[in-house]
Amino acid sequence: MLIRTAAVLAALVLTTVTPIMAADTGAAAGAAALKKGDRIVFLGDSITAGGGGATGYITFIKSALEANAKDLGVKTLNAGISGNKVPDLQRRLEKDVLSKDPTIVFIYIGINDVWHWKKQADGSMAGGTPKDAYEAGLKDIIGKIKEAGARVILCTPGTIGEKADGSNERDPMLEEYAAISRGVAKDYGVELLDLRKAFIDYEKANNKGNQPNGILTGDGVHLNKEGNKLVAEAMLKVLGVGPSLKKGDRIVFLGDSITAAGVGPDGYITLIKNVLDANAKDLGVETIGAGISGNKVPDLQRRLERDVLGKSPTIVFIYIGINDVWHWKKQANGGMTGGTPKDKYEAGLKEILGKMKAAGAKAVLCTPTVIGEKADGSNERDPMLEEYAAISRAVAKDCGVQLLDLRQIFIDYEKANNKGNQPNGILTGDGVHLNKEGNKLVAEAMLKALGVAPAPIAAEKK
Repeated sequence: MLIRTAAVLAALVLTTVTPIMAADTGAAAGAAALKKGDRIVFLGDSITAGGGGATGYITFIKSALEANAKDLGVKTLNAGISGNKVPDLQRRLEKDVLSKDPTIVFIYIGINDVWHWKKQADGSMAGGTPKDAYEAGLKDIIGKIKEAGARVILCTPGTIGEKADGSNERDPMLEEYAAISRGVAKDYGVELLDLRKAFIDYEKANNKGNQPNGILTGDGVHLNKEGNKLVAEAMLKVLGVGPSLKKGDRIVFLGDSITAAGVGPDGYITLIKNVLDANAKDLGVETIGAGISGNKVPDLQRRLERDVLGKSPTIVFIYIGINDVWHWKKQANGGMTGGTPKDKYEAGLKEILGKMKAAGAKAVLCTPTVIGEKADGSNERDPMLEEYAAISRAVAKDCGVQLLDLRQIFIDYEKANNKGNQPNGILTGDGVHLNKEGNKLVAEAMLKALGVAPAPIAAEKK
């Protein structure tokens, strides 16, 4: 059985996530990964109710999940009702949310709690939600969702008027309610998705005419297509469905001989380039291989400026760790030398990630894959390799960067496909360096991390 060539891969019809401008949403770093069978409920008002439309944010999210995490079978459920405020959500929480057995709940509320305040003839205000009731209601909702065992993401309310200079009539009150949402999220230890800040930042950058609407909304409140895309992007980021590509992105692949070979005719970088050229050509994404044979983490540290930062990347895949383990050799005196000590491996990864972050590049840290392909875990280096992979996982979490767990992907593939417990020949030629199938597996995993997923590629008999 041989995998199809890169040229055929590029010719296949692929599904891409619509590129959406990234926003600083204040979402918790190191987003938790989705699990098989997750059920996501979107709880809110008319903005959420409209999110299920053809260009609604829930529809965008559903499409992205089907393209990039179809094997997980994630369900999306719309629980938005027009006109709702926090007290309305409290009243229908059991019926519309908890009874659906959600594992994740996005709460996107607050617009009507502010917008419905109207001045009465006697000068008083009525129709909105008092701030104390708003705060208490959010705490009640979050408490019950947490008690049911679901993950909660609380969103701040977006906009009531889009003027970028902050002169919208409801801006002061809306900011007060957004501040309450931020405080509640912090007090209750749940994730905050600061959509209000994301909207403000977007308006400042894009609403040069200080328009009251038409940038992210149709009427100053309800989202247009661009607004729905912005919300979808922010929520996908929280869900760990990784960075959407932007026009002019420069992707550097940093690593060792596996990455050096990745630019070959059947290499994973070539496969990725062909897919991007076929499906996102208008974005002009550039791919740059920065792999050198024999490299370990200290080598990457030494050449980071020249080979990576000097290229002005926007995204960097770091695929390293094999040689840090494989090069350990036992000496005549019983000691070990040649590899990278675990403390230096960890410190080196953190230094690399810190410098990339300072340069404004998004990092995707990959775990090292295999040194031997036996599916039963009896490869000589498996215990040590797992220790180093665990360090990579922890560093990604600590540094708030995206993790691509290639080691786990390889282990799962070997268990499913290496029935003869072969030491090589399944994903590698020699137990380490990728064959066509290995390159294809890595390319597909990285494309998913980029928000671009190729359709399943059938193996063909020779």
